[in-house]
Amino acid sequence: MKVSIAASRNYIAMEYKIGTLHICNDKNPVSGLDVITYSDETTDKTATVNALVENNTETLETSFDQIALSSRKIIITAGNGVRVCKVKAYVDDMTNLQKLYALANYINNTTHYPGAGCTKKDINPTFYNDFSVDGIGLFYYLFPMPTLNRVMDLQGGITTCIGVTVVQRAATEDLKLPYLYDSSTKTVADGEGVWLAVGSASSNPSVGSHYSVIYKDANEHKSFVDCQGLIADTTCEQHGCRAKVIQ
Repeated sequence: MKVSIAASRNYIAMEYKIGTLHICNDKNPVSGLDVITYSDETTDKTATVNALVENNTETLETSFDQIALSSRKIIITAGNGVRVCKVKAYVDDMTNLQKLYALANYINNTTHYPGAGCTKKDINPTFYNDFSVDGIGLFYYLFPMPTLNRVMDLQGGITTCIGVTVVQRAATEDLKLPYLYDSSTKTVADGEGVWLAVGSASSNPSVGSHYSVIYKDANEHKSFVDCQGLIADTTCEQHGCRAKVIQ
């Protein structure tokens, strides 16, 4: 997969090579993004993917093996206003609940809780350098931008229990699970699905501002899914978050 960003008045041309990926059909590309998608489940093979990310300052190279039902090399041409491309990865033989737990655990192991020592400049300069604005203050506090904060939840940033909204959106948008709770009637629909629970309805009912996702399977069994940032007085190198972040 190769992503090319054209030169403009404010940006220099860039090209990101991300290897060969298993592409599933996604019929709703973001506005301004011209993308060709493929779906071919006739080939069963083992694919070795070499992920190469290039920019003007550094090159990072990793490799891994995966079993792929199909694979295609695609080229995405993006306009100047497109800064993010979303790639969906699917893993076989996992239940929907296991997938939600995997995403929640990823956030638990890579992000940092606001106010914890691991977010402070004197304790964790690596983190502060990555998520501060010109070394003046952390982006999380300077700009109340929920969308970008949720993006940082997937890149080792700062989050509270509100980070579980990322899990809820993955459930409804990527796994196509229905949102079961109807706030107007205060009822939960039958069948498999998810909904957000706050305060007394969450996994921590004693905290009025706590958020959880509740997953319900087809047998009406309910499970809580929670996540939040690390609460630690250690550096990124010590608690190992950067090695776990999907770049």
